[in-house]
Amino acid sequence: MIQTEKIEYQKAYVELYEIIKVLPKQERDKIPNTFLKNLKDNMDTEYKFTFDTGKSILDQEYKVETKALFVELYERYLAPIEEKEFWNKYDKICFDMIEEEKQKEYDSENIFSNRNLVKEPVINEEKNNNNLPIEIQKENILIKFVKLIKKIFHVK
Repeated sequence: MIQTEKIEYQKAYVELYEIIKVLPKQERDKIPNTFLKNLKDNMDTEYKFTFDTGKSILDQEYKVETKALFVELYERYLAPIEEKEFWNKYDKICFDMIEEEKQKEYDSENIFSNRNLVKEPVINEEKNNNNLPIEIQKENILIKFVKLIKKIFHVK
């Protein structure tokens, strides 16, 4: 997760915790203590969110991440059984749509059709020749020995 995303989610945890605090007791009791402990452990301690008592829960100004977390919280712990079935179907539909988009984007038949073809610049042959590797010939061991002897006796 990118650091800025992590910070935003830490702030969203603060907002979500404040929402949970104003829920009726019977709804709060449905939320596991481990979930609440996780929220407290990961929330941003410097970020302050005050719940406006003049507005309803749905009319508050929340971060997008908070809304997503609240939907997840509702779906997992607060929704009645009938609604959980609806949410499971909804999640499946969304997942299928995302997979379909991926299939269209990465279709092996058309993967190169959407690419803009860029012409490569023409390179001068002179420049091209300068970049060629130089062929190195290995000397025979006898030739090396003869050169060494000549070098020792200063013979050319």
